[in-house]
Amino acid sequence: MSLPEALERAAVELPDQADLIRPANGDPIQLLSTLDESGCDSVLSWLLVNEPVAGEELMLDWCEDDRGIERVQSIDVGSLPKPGKKLLRKALHRMRTSGIDVATKSAPAPSSSKTLTDVSDEIAGAYLTSVDPRGSVLLFIVEANPSGGTRLFQAALDELRGIVEFDVYATGRSKTRKFLRKLTDPSATGASGAVQVDPAFARSLIARIAGIHPTSRPFPRAFSEWRRKLESGASDRSFADQVGAVVTGTDVAASEAIERVAARIRAREIGPWPPTASQLTAVSKSLGTAIDAVIEMSGDARDTALNEAVGAATVLLFEGDHPGHTGARFELSAYVAHVDGKNEEAADLLAAAQSMGGDDIGQNPIARAMTEAFTESVLKRVDDASASSDTDSAPLSGPTSAPNPGTGT
Repeated sequence: MSLPEALERAAVELPDQADLIRPANGDPIQLLSTLDESGCDSVLSWLLVNEPVAGEELMLDWCEDDRGIERVQSIDVGSLPKPGKKLLRKALHRMRTSGIDVATKSAPAPSSSKTLTDVSDEIAGAYLTSVDPRGSVLLFIVEANPSGGTRLFQAALDELRGIVEFDVYATGRSKTRKFLRKLTDPSATGASGAVQVDPAFARSLIARIAGIHPTSRPFPRAFSEWRRKLESGASDRSFADQVGAVVTGTDVAASEAIERVAARIRAREIGPWPPTASQLTAVSKSLGTAIDAVIEMSGDARDTALNEAVGAATVLLFEGDHPGHTGARFELSAYVAHVDGKNEEAADLLAAAQSMGGDDIGQNPIARAMTEAFTESVLKRVDDASASSDTDSAPLSGPTSAPNPGTGT
């Protein structure tokens, strides 16, 4: 017997609950919303006794919602026949292995005075990842779903490409909690994990990125549908002000901070965050031409020419909006680091962001490190030429002419 059919039978057998069972049309979450605690107890208990297969289906659906978890735990195991007891104990065991504190009527826990709104607020929040090597971040916003469970928004945001991807999911609270635990656990993700951020900051980040989204590319369709709601509640402070307001209290020497960040870029820990493909192509072509001349030189002249070539390539790479995009990515990285409790790293990253507004970008250690990362294969030609030159000038091993046999005896 299907769950809707079993619920119709329950409505017949439980006339006091019939007017609340039938409007739900067999929807477990809608039923959870219409029945009070006593009604949920009566309906689920009746199903576990009389229609155990349907009872298990209803129970599993309810276990995806905080309200349902509470209702399932309120069932008296001792009042059920053996099949019902087995199903209920199985569901309770599943809760325990998912990290949920379980207390049944046979072993009651102190009652909670939390309202449904409190429970919804507990799971609502915003979560942000670090900036990836491509220059994007993932932002997750979680809120209570009016029809039960949660609504999860997932967006890939990029300073250059705008709203890259956007999806929305409706799921149960227990699944959402499990997902968020994994998302914020570095040992589970194998990376730094995501951090929970101020929802107003998260919404203003969405609004800012949406505002700079390329006009040549439409928004993901789902984003267009949800944009107004997602931007509601955004902070009215500027992005830089919001970052600067929290990343404070750690004094660092700007030059030392910039060198530390440059070293991390060379170690592939940060960035390199590419500009447009056309800029990369132009830089590679220009630098390649310069390297043709560099490898014909030697000694100090080669070093000087190479330094000038990298500086010129850096200026070309950071033409247009790229310094601003890079600075914003450093600001966002500083915010994430601060929220994650890494205040010294946050101060370094904020100094890096501020350096992107300097006049001599060609000599900026951070910008040069990023240029070197993108032109590694071109610059390798200089090392190869140096190695070849060293090999050509090295003396041959062993004798260089036939030995003199002498006169003999």
